[in-house]
Parts: sequence; C-alpha cells; structure tokens
Amino acid sequence: MSKKRSTAEWRQIIEEWSASGLSKRDFAAQRGLNLHSFQWWTWNLGNSGQSGDRTRMKPLPTVASTDALQFLPVRIEEHPKKCTLRIRLDHLPLTVEVDAGFSTALLLDVLDALC
Repeated sequence: MSKKRSTAEWRQIIEEWSASGLSKRDFAAQRGLNLHSFQWWTWNLGNSGQSGDRTRMKPLPTVASTDALQFLPVRIEEHPKKCTLRIRLDHLPLTVEVDAGFSTALLLDVLDALC
C-alpha cells in the first residue's frame, strides 16, 4: 500500500523534482512514487503552491535536450448568431462549445486538461 503524504511533503517532493532536471517519469521511478499521484500533485500545487487556487498557472515542464515539444493547433471559431464560442482541437475528435456567460476559469481548466 502506498504511503499517504501531506501537502507539505508533496510540495517538498515537487521542489526536489523541479531542481533535479529529470522527467516526471524518471523522477517518480527513482523515488518509488506512483507516477499518476506525482503528476496530479504537480498539477494541483501549480506555481502558487496553494491547493485549490483556480487561477494558478502550471509550471512549464522540464524538457531534456533530446525531447521535442509538440504543440496542438487550436482553431477558435465564433458564431455570433448563437453567442457561442466553439473551440476545435485539431488532431483530437473534440469540439468545446461555450455559451455567453461561461466561466473563464472553468474553460481554462478544461483546455488545460485537454492539452
């Protein structure tokens, strides 16, 4: 059974990972951490280090010189008749539609989770 860690312990682990220069996968394997838990905690704590802060920005991933970043093309289409914003992510069979009065924070969370 895996060890239950406090938020402070995860914060310390994430700081150590950030300074290590290792990928999340390599760091988790080296430390015997569950990769999915480690990834969730890095996302959850974000740059601010405060759990539950919905306006935080996620830290940029550490990229080894042999890794290549890939960006997904995003097309934003507005349809003024319906007051709907439609976002289609190329390479994914997915369209996100938001009506007038949508929550910007929620939209950012959704896009962050998809990309």
